[in-house]
Amino acid sequence: MNKQVLSPFDCDMCAMIEDITKQEIEVTASDTSIRLSWAQNGSEGNDKAEGQRIEALKQAIRGRLGDRFIEFFYDDGRQSVYMKYDPEEYPEEMRTRLVDPDATAGTRYCRTLLEVDAIQFRRDNVDDVLRFTGGGTVTTPRTPNGKAMFSFPDGNGIFVDVPESWYIIRELNGRFTARPEKDFKREFEPKGTPAENYTEQPARPVVAQIANLFNELFGTNIASRCRKMEEEFNEYKAAVKHALPEFDDPGRMNAVIDELADLNAVVFHSAAILGITQRELLEMAYDKVKGRQTDPMYKRKHPHEKKQPPTPQEKAVDVVHGISPGLRYMVDERLEQLFLGRNVEHDNKENAAGELLDVAAALIKNDPDYFGRSGWSWDWWKKTTAKPERERLAIAGALVAAEIDREETNRVAYENEIAARNTNDKN
Repeated sequence: MNKQVLSPFDCDMCAMIEDITKQEIEVTASDTSIRLSWAQNGSEGNDKAEGQRIEALKQAIRGRLGDRFIEFFYDDGRQSVYMKYDPEEYPEEMRTRLVDPDATAGTRYCRTLLEVDAIQFRRDNVDDVLRFTGGGTVTTPRTPNGKAMFSFPDGNGIFVDVPESWYIIRELNGRFTARPEKDFKREFEPKGTPAENYTEQPARPVVAQIANLFNELFGTNIASRCRKMEEEFNEYKAAVKHALPEFDDPGRMNAVIDELADLNAVVFHSAAILGITQRELLEMAYDKVKGRQTDPMYKRKHPHEKKQPPTPQEKAVDVVHGISPGLRYMVDERLEQLFLGRNVEHDNKENAAGELLDVAAALIKNDPDYFGRSGWSWDWWKKTTAKPERERLAIAGALVAAEIDREETNRVAYENEIAARNTNDKN
Protein backbone atom coordinates (compact mmCIF):
# COMPACT_ATOMS: atom_id res chain seq x y z
CA MET A 1 0.00 0.00 0.00
CA ASN A 2 1.32 3.49 -0.79
CA LYS A 3 1.65 6.33 1.68
CA GLN A 4 -1.54 8.16 0.64
CA VAL A 5 -3.25 7.03 3.85
CA LEU A 6 -0.65 8.94 5.88
CA SER A 7 -0.96 12.52 7.03
CA PRO A 8 1.82 14.98 6.13
CA PHE A 9 3.11 14.63 9.70
CA ASP A 10 3.35 10.83 9.34
CA CYS A 11 5.05 11.15 5.95
CA ASP A 12 7.73 13.29 7.59
CA MET A 13 8.24 10.56 10.20
CA CYS A 14 8.56 7.93 7.45
CA ALA A 15 11.21 10.06 5.78
CA MET A 16 13.10 10.22 9.10
CA ILE A 17 12.95 6.42 9.54
CA GLU A 18 14.09 5.79 5.96
CA ASP A 19 16.91 8.28 6.36
CA ILE A 20 18.17 6.57 9.54
CA THR A 21 17.64 2.92 8.53
CA LYS A 22 18.38 3.30 4.81
CA GLN A 23 15.41 0.96 4.27
CA GLU A 24 12.15 1.56 2.41
CA ILE A 25 9.02 1.81 4.53
CA GLU A 26 6.01 -0.44 3.84
CA VAL A 27 2.61 0.92 4.88
CA THR A 28 -0.32 -1.31 5.82
CA ALA A 29 -3.63 0.12 7.03
CA SER A 30 -6.56 -1.48 8.85
CA ASP A 31 -9.83 0.03 10.03
CA THR A 32 -8.31 1.06 13.36
CA SER A 33 -4.55 1.41 12.91
CA ILE A 34 -1.64 1.92 10.54
CA ARG A 35 1.45 -0.32 10.43
CA LEU A 36 4.86 0.91 9.27
CA SER A 37 7.49 -1.76 8.70
CA TRP A 38 11.08 -1.91 7.46
CA ALA A 39 13.90 -4.47 7.19
CA GLN A 40 16.11 -4.78 10.29
CA ASN A 41 18.85 -7.21 11.43
CA GLY A 42 17.44 -8.58 14.65
CA SER A 43 15.21 -6.90 17.16
CA GLU A 44 18.19 -5.34 18.96
CA GLY A 45 20.73 -5.13 16.10
CA ASN A 46 24.01 -7.02 15.55
CA ASP A 47 26.20 -4.89 17.79
CA LYS A 48 26.04 -2.35 20.59
CA ALA A 49 26.20 0.69 18.28
CA GLU A 50 23.39 -0.59 16.09
CA GLY A 51 21.36 -1.50 19.19
CA GLN A 52 21.74 2.05 20.49
CA ARG A 53 20.70 3.45 17.09
CA ILE A 54 17.59 1.22 17.06
CA GLU A 55 16.63 2.22 20.60
CA ALA A 56 17.12 5.92 19.80
CA LEU A 57 14.91 5.53 16.72
CA LYS A 58 12.19 3.90 18.82
CA GLN A 59 12.34 6.71 21.35
CA ALA A 60 12.05 9.27 18.54
CA ILE A 61 9.04 7.46 17.08
CA ARG A 62 7.35 7.26 20.50
CA GLY A 63 7.97 10.95 21.06
CA ARG A 64 6.53 11.90 17.68
CA LEU A 65 3.41 9.74 17.97
CA GLY A 66 2.57 10.41 21.62
CA ASP A 67 -0.88 8.97 22.43
CA ARG A 68 -1.16 7.60 18.90
CA PHE A 69 1.62 5.03 19.54
CA ILE A 70 0.34 1.44 19.99
CA GLU A 71 3.37 -0.94 19.99
CA PHE A 72 6.59 -2.07 18.32
CA PHE A 73 6.74 -5.60 16.90
CA TYR A 74 9.63 -7.53 15.35
CA ASP A 75 9.15 -10.65 13.20
CA ASP A 76 10.98 -12.37 10.37
CA GLY A 77 13.60 -9.70 9.84
CA ARG A 78 11.22 -6.75 9.85
CA GLN A 79 10.63 -4.14 12.52
CA SER A 80 7.09 -2.73 12.71
CA VAL A 81 5.41 0.07 14.57
CA TYR A 82 1.62 0.21 14.99
CA MET A 83 -0.06 3.58 15.42
CA LYS A 84 -3.53 5.12 15.50
CA TYR A 85 -4.83 7.28 12.69
CA ASP A 86 -4.04 11.00 12.87
CA PRO A 87 -7.19 12.61 14.39
CA GLU A 88 -6.59 15.74 12.32
CA GLU A 89 -8.04 15.35 8.82
CA TYR A 90 -5.91 16.66 5.97
CA PRO A 91 -7.40 17.42 2.56
CA GLU A 92 -6.25 15.65 -0.58
CA GLU A 93 -4.74 17.79 -3.31
CA MET A 94 -4.56 17.09 -7.03
CA ARG A 95 -2.21 19.43 -8.87
CA THR A 96 -2.13 19.64 -12.66
CA ARG A 97 0.17 21.20 -15.20
CA LEU A 98 -1.11 24.61 -16.32
CA VAL A 99 -2.05 24.75 -20.02
CA ASP A 100 -4.04 27.10 -22.24
CA PRO A 101 -7.75 27.30 -21.19
CA ASP A 102 -10.23 25.45 -23.46
CA ALA A 103 -13.59 27.26 -23.66
CA THR A 104 -15.27 24.28 -25.34
CA ALA A 105 -15.20 22.44 -22.00
CA GLY A 106 -17.91 24.79 -20.69
CA THR A 107 -21.45 25.59 -21.79
CA ARG A 108 -22.61 28.87 -23.34
CA TYR A 109 -24.91 30.82 -20.97
CA CYS A 110 -26.72 34.05 -21.66
CA ARG A 111 -28.64 36.88 -20.02
CA THR A 112 -30.16 40.05 -21.40
CA LEU A 113 -27.61 41.67 -23.69
CA LEU A 114 -24.83 39.44 -22.30
CA GLU A 115 -23.51 35.99 -23.10
CA VAL A 116 -20.75 34.23 -21.20
CA ASP A 117 -19.07 30.84 -21.13
CA ALA A 118 -19.31 29.15 -17.77
CA ILE A 119 -18.99 25.82 -16.04
CA GLN A 120 -20.04 24.55 -12.62
CA PHE A 121 -17.31 23.06 -10.43
CA ARG A 122 -18.33 19.63 -9.15
CA ARG A 123 -16.33 16.57 -8.20
CA ASP A 124 -17.78 14.63 -11.12
CA ASN A 125 -16.63 17.13 -13.79
CA VAL A 126 -13.11 17.99 -12.65
CA ASP A 127 -11.62 17.11 -16.05
CA ASP A 128 -13.93 19.56 -17.83
CA VAL A 129 -13.19 22.27 -15.24
CA LEU A 130 -9.46 21.78 -15.75
CA ARG A 131 -9.88 22.08 -19.52
CA PHE A 132 -12.08 25.16 -19.16
CA THR A 133 -9.66 27.02 -16.89
CA GLY A 134 -6.39 25.58 -18.14
CA GLY A 135 -5.60 23.72 -14.92
CA GLY A 136 -5.30 24.43 -11.23
CA THR A 137 -5.40 22.79 -7.83
CA VAL A 138 -8.35 20.73 -6.54
CA THR A 139 -8.43 20.39 -2.76
CA THR A 140 -10.83 17.71 -1.50
CA PRO A 141 -11.53 17.49 2.27
CA ARG A 142 -11.78 14.10 3.92
CA THR A 143 -14.32 15.27 6.46
CA PRO A 144 -17.96 14.19 5.87
CA ASN A 145 -19.98 16.66 3.77
CA GLY A 146 -16.88 18.83 3.29
CA LYS A 147 -16.79 20.99 0.16
CA ALA A 148 -13.97 20.70 -2.35
CA MET A 149 -12.11 23.83 -3.45
CA PHE A 150 -10.65 24.58 -6.89
CA SER A 151 -7.93 27.23 -7.19
CA PHE A 152 -6.58 28.52 -10.51
CA PRO A 153 -4.92 31.64 -11.98
CA ASP A 154 -7.25 34.09 -13.74
CA GLY A 155 -4.75 35.07 -16.40
CA ASN A 156 -3.54 38.15 -14.55
CA GLY A 157 -1.52 36.25 -11.97
CA ILE A 158 -4.35 36.38 -9.40
CA PHE A 159 -5.65 33.06 -8.11
CA VAL A 160 -9.41 32.47 -8.03
CA ASP A 161 -10.76 30.17 -5.29
CA VAL A 162 -13.95 28.35 -6.30
CA PRO A 163 -15.93 26.33 -3.71
CA GLU A 164 -17.71 23.21 -4.93
CA SER A 165 -21.04 23.92 -6.74
CA TRP A 166 -19.99 27.49 -7.68
CA TYR A 167 -19.88 28.55 -11.34
CA ILE A 168 -16.68 29.65 -13.06
CA ILE A 169 -17.40 32.40 -15.62
CA ARG A 170 -15.21 33.60 -18.47
CA GLU A 171 -16.16 37.21 -19.17
CA LEU A 172 -16.07 38.67 -22.67
CA ASN A 173 -12.67 40.20 -21.92
CA GLY A 174 -11.28 36.76 -21.05
CA ARG A 175 -11.19 37.42 -17.31
CA PHE A 176 -12.36 34.61 -15.00
CA THR A 177 -14.75 35.19 -12.10
CA ALA A 178 -16.74 32.86 -9.83
CA ARG A 179 -20.26 33.06 -8.42
CA PRO A 180 -22.44 30.96 -6.09
CA GLU A 181 -24.87 28.65 -7.86
CA LYS A 182 -27.94 30.57 -6.66
CA ASP A 183 -26.61 33.94 -7.83
CA PHE A 184 -25.50 32.55 -11.18
CA LYS A 185 -28.85 30.91 -11.96
CA ARG A 186 -30.65 34.10 -11.00
CA GLU A 187 -28.85 35.95 -13.80
CA PHE A 188 -28.14 33.31 -16.44
CA GLU A 189 -29.81 30.42 -18.20
CA PRO A 190 -28.36 27.92 -20.70
CA LYS A 191 -28.40 29.30 -24.22
CA GLY A 192 -30.67 26.88 -26.07
CA THR A 193 -29.76 23.20 -26.33
CA PRO A 194 -27.23 21.19 -28.38
CA ALA A 195 -28.08 20.96 -32.08
CA GLU A 196 -28.77 17.23 -31.95
CA ASN A 197 -31.39 17.79 -29.22
CA TYR A 198 -32.89 21.01 -30.62
CA THR A 199 -36.71 20.98 -30.47
CA GLU A 200 -37.34 24.56 -31.64
CA GLN A 201 -38.36 25.45 -28.08
CA PRO A 202 -36.47 28.01 -25.96
CA ALA A 203 -34.81 26.99 -22.70
CA ARG A 204 -37.57 28.86 -20.78
CA PRO A 205 -41.01 30.05 -21.96
CA VAL A 206 -41.23 33.57 -23.33
CA VAL A 207 -43.57 36.16 -21.82
CA ALA A 208 -46.29 35.57 -24.43
CA GLN A 209 -46.35 31.83 -23.67
CA ILE A 210 -46.78 32.51 -19.93
CA ALA A 211 -49.60 35.00 -20.58
CA ASN A 212 -51.40 32.56 -22.91
CA LEU A 213 -51.11 29.76 -20.35
CA PHE A 214 -52.51 32.00 -17.59
CA ASN A 215 -55.38 33.04 -19.87
CA GLU A 216 -56.25 29.37 -20.46
CA LEU A 217 -56.03 28.44 -16.78
CA PHE A 218 -57.52 31.50 -15.06
CA GLY A 219 -59.50 33.36 -17.74
CA THR A 220 -59.36 37.07 -18.54
CA ASN A 221 -61.88 38.50 -16.08
CA ILE A 222 -60.03 41.40 -14.45
CA ALA A 223 -62.38 41.51 -11.45
CA SER A 224 -61.63 37.86 -10.73
CA ARG A 225 -57.91 38.60 -10.97
CA CYS A 226 -58.28 41.52 -8.53
CA ARG A 227 -59.90 39.22 -5.97
CA LYS A 228 -57.11 36.73 -6.47
CA MET A 229 -54.55 39.50 -6.02
CA GLU A 230 -56.07 40.44 -2.67
CA GLU A 231 -55.97 36.79 -1.59
CA GLU A 232 -52.32 36.39 -2.58
CA PHE A 233 -51.41 39.70 -0.90
CA ASN A 234 -52.93 38.54 2.39
CA GLU A 235 -50.97 35.28 2.15
CA TYR A 236 -47.81 37.27 1.46
CA LYS A 237 -48.44 39.48 4.53
CA ALA A 238 -48.98 36.40 6.69
CA ALA A 239 -45.67 34.90 5.49
CA VAL A 240 -43.85 38.17 6.23
CA LYS A 241 -45.38 38.37 9.69
CA HIS A 242 -44.33 34.80 10.37
CA ALA A 243 -40.74 35.65 9.36
CA LEU A 244 -40.55 38.61 11.75
CA PRO A 245 -38.66 40.04 13.53
CA GLU A 246 -35.21 38.92 12.42
CA PHE A 247 -35.80 37.58 8.90
CA ASP A 248 -32.94 35.11 9.49
CA ASP A 249 -34.76 31.77 9.21
CA PRO A 250 -34.08 30.33 5.71
CA GLY A 251 -37.30 28.31 5.70
CA ARG A 252 -39.46 31.32 6.56
CA MET A 253 -37.63 33.53 4.08
CA ASN A 254 -38.25 30.95 1.34
CA ALA A 255 -41.93 31.04 2.27
CA VAL A 256 -41.93 34.84 1.86
CA ILE A 257 -40.26 34.55 -1.54
CA ASP A 258 -42.73 31.85 -2.60
CA GLU A 259 -45.72 34.01 -1.70
CA LEU A 260 -44.12 37.00 -3.41
CA ALA A 261 -43.77 34.92 -6.59
CA ASP A 262 -47.48 34.00 -6.44
CA LEU A 263 -48.43 37.65 -5.95
CA ASN A 264 -46.18 38.72 -8.80
CA ALA A 265 -47.78 36.14 -11.10
CA VAL A 266 -51.24 37.67 -10.51
CA VAL A 267 -49.87 41.19 -11.05
CA PHE A 268 -48.24 40.07 -14.30
CA HIS A 269 -51.41 38.38 -15.55
CA SER A 270 -53.62 41.35 -14.60
CA ALA A 271 -51.29 43.70 -16.46
CA ALA A 272 -51.27 41.39 -19.49
CA ILE A 273 -55.09 41.38 -19.56
CA LEU A 274 -54.98 45.19 -19.57
CA GLY A 275 -52.36 45.17 -22.34
CA ILE A 276 -49.49 46.41 -20.18
CA THR A 277 -46.14 44.73 -19.59
CA GLN A 278 -44.49 44.54 -16.21
CA ARG A 279 -41.67 46.66 -17.56
CA GLU A 280 -44.18 49.41 -18.42
CA LEU A 281 -45.68 49.17 -14.94
CA LEU A 282 -42.23 49.55 -13.42
CA GLU A 283 -41.45 52.57 -15.59
CA MET A 284 -44.78 54.20 -14.66
CA ALA A 285 -44.03 53.73 -10.96
CA TYR A 286 -40.49 55.04 -11.41
CA ASP A 287 -41.83 58.15 -13.17
CA LYS A 288 -44.15 58.89 -10.23
CA VAL A 289 -41.49 58.31 -7.59
CA LYS A 290 -39.03 60.51 -9.47
CA GLY A 291 -41.58 63.27 -10.02
CA ARG A 292 -42.72 63.34 -6.41
CA GLN A 293 -39.21 64.10 -5.24
CA THR A 294 -39.93 67.71 -6.23
CA ASP A 295 -43.75 67.74 -6.43
CA PRO A 296 -45.54 65.60 -3.81
CA MET A 297 -48.76 65.78 -5.90
CA TYR A 298 -47.14 64.70 -9.19
CA LYS A 299 -49.65 62.45 -11.02
CA ARG A 300 -51.46 61.80 -7.73
CA LYS A 301 -55.12 61.14 -8.62
CA HIS A 302 -56.44 60.64 -5.10
CA PRO A 303 -55.38 61.91 -1.68
CA HIS A 304 -53.72 59.40 0.59
CA GLU A 305 -55.67 58.40 3.68
CA LYS A 306 -54.47 60.04 6.86
CA LYS A 307 -52.48 57.71 8.99
CA GLN A 308 -54.54 56.48 11.91
CA PRO A 309 -53.11 57.05 15.39
CA PRO A 310 -51.51 53.93 16.86
CA THR A 311 -53.53 51.71 19.16
CA PRO A 312 -52.53 51.39 22.82
CA GLN A 313 -51.05 47.96 22.00
CA GLU A 314 -48.99 49.41 19.15
CA LYS A 315 -47.81 52.23 21.41
CA ALA A 316 -46.76 49.72 24.05
CA VAL A 317 -44.80 47.69 21.51
CA ASP A 318 -43.07 50.84 20.22
CA VAL A 319 -42.14 51.87 23.75
CA VAL A 320 -40.77 48.41 24.53
CA HIS A 321 -38.75 48.35 21.33
CA GLY A 322 -37.19 51.68 22.22
CA ILE A 323 -36.37 50.92 25.86
CA SER A 324 -35.22 47.32 26.25
CA PRO A 325 -33.80 44.94 23.62
CA GLY A 326 -34.59 41.98 25.90
CA LEU A 327 -38.25 42.97 26.24
CA ARG A 328 -38.38 43.60 22.50
CA TYR A 329 -37.27 40.08 21.70
CA MET A 330 -39.75 38.56 24.18
CA VAL A 331 -42.62 40.74 22.95
CA ASP A 332 -41.89 39.83 19.34
CA GLU A 333 -41.76 36.15 20.23
CA ARG A 334 -45.04 36.32 22.16
CA LEU A 335 -46.73 38.14 19.27
CA GLU A 336 -45.55 35.39 16.95
CA GLN A 337 -46.97 32.73 19.29
CA LEU A 338 -50.34 34.51 19.27
CA PHE A 339 -50.20 34.83 15.48
CA LEU A 340 -49.75 31.04 15.27
CA GLY A 341 -52.83 30.49 17.44
CA ARG A 342 -51.03 29.69 20.69
CA ASN A 343 -53.41 31.81 22.77
CA VAL A 344 -55.05 31.30 26.14
CA GLU A 345 -57.73 29.01 24.72
CA HIS A 346 -55.05 26.81 23.14
CA ASP A 347 -52.92 26.73 26.30
CA ASN A 348 -55.91 25.88 28.51
CA LYS A 349 -56.39 22.78 26.37
CA GLU A 350 -52.76 21.77 25.82
CA ASN A 351 -50.65 23.32 28.60
CA ALA A 352 -52.83 23.63 31.70
CA ALA A 353 -50.54 21.56 33.95
CA GLY A 354 -47.52 23.85 34.07
CA GLU A 355 -45.99 22.71 30.78
CA LEU A 356 -45.23 26.27 29.71
CA LEU A 357 -43.13 26.92 32.82
CA ASP A 358 -41.38 23.53 32.52
CA VAL A 359 -40.33 24.31 28.96
CA ALA A 360 -39.28 27.86 29.89
CA ALA A 361 -37.13 26.54 32.77
CA ALA A 362 -35.64 23.89 30.49
CA LEU A 363 -34.61 26.51 27.95
CA ILE A 364 -33.11 28.81 30.60
CA LYS A 365 -31.16 26.01 32.29
CA ASN A 366 -30.61 24.04 29.06
CA ASP A 367 -31.91 21.06 31.04
CA PRO A 368 -33.68 18.28 29.08
CA ASP A 369 -35.03 16.77 32.32
CA TYR A 370 -37.28 19.79 32.82
CA PHE A 371 -38.35 19.57 29.21
CA GLY A 372 -39.20 15.89 29.56
CA ARG A 373 -41.92 16.78 32.09
CA SER A 374 -43.81 18.83 29.51
CA GLY A 375 -44.53 16.04 27.05
CA TRP A 376 -43.67 18.37 24.19
CA SER A 377 -42.01 17.03 21.04
CA TRP A 378 -38.30 16.26 21.31
CA ASP A 379 -37.93 17.41 17.71
CA TRP A 380 -39.06 20.86 18.90
CA TRP A 381 -36.48 20.71 21.71
CA LYS A 382 -33.63 19.80 19.34
CA LYS A 383 -34.59 22.52 16.87
CA THR A 384 -35.01 25.19 19.54
CA THR A 385 -31.87 24.42 21.55
CA ALA A 386 -29.85 24.68 18.34
CA LYS A 387 -30.75 28.38 18.16
CA PRO A 388 -28.56 31.14 19.67
CA GLU A 389 -28.91 31.72 23.42
CA ARG A 390 -30.63 35.09 22.90
CA GLU A 391 -33.43 33.45 20.90
CA ARG A 392 -33.80 30.61 23.42
CA LEU A 393 -34.13 33.09 26.29
CA ALA A 394 -36.65 35.17 24.31
CA ILE A 395 -38.76 32.05 23.73
CA ALA A 396 -38.53 31.18 27.43
CA GLY A 397 -39.65 34.69 28.39
CA ALA A 398 -42.55 34.51 25.94
CA LEU A 399 -43.62 31.17 27.42
CA VAL A 400 -43.63 32.70 30.92
CA ALA A 401 -45.77 35.55 29.54
CA ALA A 402 -48.10 32.97 27.99
CA GLU A 403 -48.54 31.26 31.37
CA ILE A 404 -49.27 34.64 32.99
CA ASP A 405 -51.82 35.35 30.23
CA ARG A 406 -53.48 32.01 30.90
CA GLU A 407 -53.61 32.34 34.67
CA GLU A 408 -54.73 35.98 34.60
CA THR A 409 -57.45 35.35 32.02
CA ASN A 410 -58.74 32.36 33.98
CA ARG A 411 -58.67 34.36 37.22
CA VAL A 412 -60.68 37.20 35.72
CA ALA A 413 -63.14 34.74 34.18
CA TYR A 414 -63.57 33.00 37.55
CA GLU A 415 -64.14 36.30 39.40
CA ASN A 416 -66.69 37.38 36.79
CA GLU A 417 -68.49 34.07 37.17
CA ILE A 418 -68.63 34.42 40.98
CA ALA A 419 -69.90 37.99 40.65
CA ALA A 420 -72.59 36.85 38.22
CA ARG A 421 -73.72 34.10 40.62
CA ASN A 422 -73.91 36.55 43.54
CA THR A 423 -76.00 38.91 41.44
CA ASN A 424 -78.38 36.11 40.48
CA ASP A 425 -78.68 34.97 44.13
CA LYS A 426 -79.66 38.50 45.22
CA ASN A 427 -82.31 38.66 42.54
